[in-house]
Amino acid sequence: MIDSQQIDGLVSFDRGYIAYETGYAGPPAAWFSADGRDWARVELARGRCSDNPVGFGGAVWHGATNGTEVMLVGHEMLGCDGHYQPASWITSDGVTWQTSTFVEPPRGPASRAHHVWAMPDGWEANVQPGDGSNVVWRSSDGLTWHEVANLGQDFLYAVVATTDGTRLGSISGRDRQWLATSTDGLTWREIAAPRHEPVRVILPGSPDGQDPWVVIFTSPDGTATTTATSFDLAVWEQRSSPMQQIEAIVRTRYGLVEISTIPCFEGGEEIGGPVVEVEASECPAAEYTTYLSHDGLSWDKLASHVPAMGIADGPAGVIGIARWEAREPGGLTVWRLGPSVVR
Repeated sequence: MIDSQQIDGLVSFDRGYIAYETGYAGPPAAWFSADGRDWARVELARGRCSDNPVGFGGAVWHGATNGTEVMLVGHEMLGCDGHYQPASWITSDGVTWQTSTFVEPPRGPASRAHHVWAMPDGWEANVQPGDGSNVVWRSSDGLTWHEVANLGQDFLYAVVATTDGTRLGSISGRDRQWLATSTDGLTWREIAAPRHEPVRVILPGSPDGQDPWVVIFTSPDGTATTTATSFDLAVWEQRSSPMQQIEAIVRTRYGLVEISTIPCFEGGEEIGGPVVEVEASECPAAEYTTYLSHDGLSWDKLASHVPAMGIADGPAGVIGIARWEAREPGGLTVWRLGPSVVR
């Protein structure tokens, strides 16, 4: 188990697994495990403002890996006046972390890096400077960052990249959302998307053509999903999927593994099952379902269903970490997909 109140993300690399806490319930932190059984915790953000309601020194928003390193991005407090700036944390062993803040011209008191993706020659991140714009930053070593593109009011997220540097991301404008691709991170070209519903997940394809790009769209009301696949980002095949609210999805040694729940709204607030407004006594506990796919279009329901919020395929196998509401007295349960259970 992981002795944590809440884990918000899970990433695997060649040394093991990194689980991270955003920083809502305490200081942002990373947990490392080489085998999925034993976990060590490291606090990330520097400085504290105990009387400041917006943070414990900072927050982690997203994580990514290039296979040998793990990068986390978010923000750090500049002082006790509520101002903060984008920050990143990088590790190659899971235990020792190096911190970097993005030096940028002042655009507002609240700047953060909210998404990061690995590139063949480094890293890129989407930064919200605080003035309403969205900026792409780049780093070759994970420590020194510089701005490469300003997307203005368009919000870029869910970006992934292949080993040849092809990027695919979702861009939200004021009145619509679209898929865009880039080969340099500077210019982003809209592609003919199979659907125009909100994008939930993008998984990269492989340059050798063995694995397709996979995009999962969620209906505006959250009741249905559609998966679309493409090998060249030009010709797409799409199909309705059995998943509803997606909790986690990752490409593994077994294929695509996905965990979903049935959305449920209590008093108008989503807590997890059919999207209807019900009284507390009528809202059932979240129902978790695990699916497996080999092509991104056909999904088979597995017999094992766990309330996991993150899945990762690493040196010790495919593991999943429980959601906060499934916390047991000893902490958050960790599962491994296969004949044995990791605890």
